Amino acid sequence: MEGAVNQPYHARVQALRSAIDAGDLDAVRTLLENQPGIVTELLDAPGIEATSPLTYVRLARFYGYLEHDRTGEVASLLMEAGADPDDETRNGAPLVCAASHGETAVVKALLAAGAHVDLTDNPPDTALRLAAAFGWPDVVDTLIAAGARPSSVVEAAGAGDLSAYDLTALTEFQRACALRAAAVNDRLDVIDALLAAGTPIDALVDGHSAIHWARGQQRLAAVDHLRKHGAVDQAL
Repeated sequence: MEGAVNQPYHARVQALRSAIDAGDLDAVRTLLENQPGIVTELLDAPGIEATSPLTYVRLARFYGYLEHDRTGEVASLLMEAGADPDDETRNGAPLVCAASHGETAVVKALLAAGAHVDLTDNPPDTALRLAAAFGWPDVVDTLIAAGARPSSVVEAAGAGDLSAYDLTALTEFQRACALRAAAVNDRLDVIDALLAAGTPIDALVDGHSAIHWARGQQRLAAVDHLRKHGAVDQAL
């Protein structure tokens, strides 16, 4: 990385992106030490709005730019170099974005750095709400362990605990949304509770039933469970 020190500033920012994509922690560390200011500079990538390196780490896997399992370590290096774990000026709150994209390691790194677990981005979208809705159970469990508390039936279903709700008092659509959240998070007991409360197993949310959304997230236990209860699996 000695040559990178003498590169033009923009080239160093792009070198940082390359190091992040490769999961090269030594290269990331060296670039940040030699030019600390790049930690908050905009980073360009095709298909991604110009964004800070910390936000990029949360998005890069989703857009196919990286495949390694060192995103949490990269995020920690960026925050050690001055990246704000609660900065909302670059495409939304880091924790909310990481949670919605299923980046468990980054979520853990942000929480360890003091990120506000209940911070909202385009309220009421908290990290917990989006992780539950999109079907990232590891993220959901991590957020609950860090003190996040469900504030809706969707979040509660995604977290696997509907004990605070009278299911018969909910609307059919609320129960359908909860069923989808339970399915995409593999919460089989919650699926059973919702079906017992009269929730139609093939109720549509955003045009599709719970089994469709579960299959899309590869929650195969939920797919099998719903099929055994009579759900129509269009993939078969």
